[in-house]
Amino acid sequence: MPEQTDVAPACWLDLADAGQFYPEDLPPDWRLTYFANEFHAAFAPAAAWSTLSQQTLADWRADVHAGFRFYLQLPLDADADAGPRAVEALGATLAAFVAPVDTAEAAEPVPGATAQLLVPASATPAARAAGSAIFCPPSLNADLRGARAWLEQQIAQAGAAPGLVLLTLPTARQLTDWHSLLALMGLGRL
Repeated sequence: MPEQTDVAPACWLDLADAGQFYPEDLPPDWRLTYFANEFHAAFAPAAAWSTLSQQTLADWRADVHAGFRFYLQLPLDADADAGPRAVEALGATLAAFVAPVDTAEAAEPVPGATAQLLVPASATPAARAAGSAIFCPPSLNADLRGARAWLEQQIAQAGAAPGLVLLTLPTARQLTDWHSLLALMGLGRL
């Protein structure tokens, strides 16, 4: 079980205000580094990472600081090497794989849906359960009082805090506010 709860956009580096967050002259391949300087974690849907080369995934690791964490959605139909390739390339920056929410692997996550976090045991496909990821209703991106009540309810129902909260198209400010909320609740880090 993770020691803390991370929060990340529910799609690779998706921010509703990306046009304002990233400097206009920032090359696209520098966005990950810029994002990682502000935030602790990123979630990558299966379609965004599972077909990438090991070198590209290793470049992701090189582009972030040691405390940054990647959460990768497990693809339903990926080649058998995708998981081990990611484990080897991302090393300690790979926090966990996120099991698909359902067998349909919906393009849009269902608010309130949970997924299991699987922490790689080694560079093999073996993994151990490490808590859950939960998709936050978009209406709570900016409603921190409501978000706190919702999180407390989720924790009470599950008996434990989620390891990852995924926000659908948050602004950079909302993501920062969620980091603060989790820290104030004793669940995250600032």
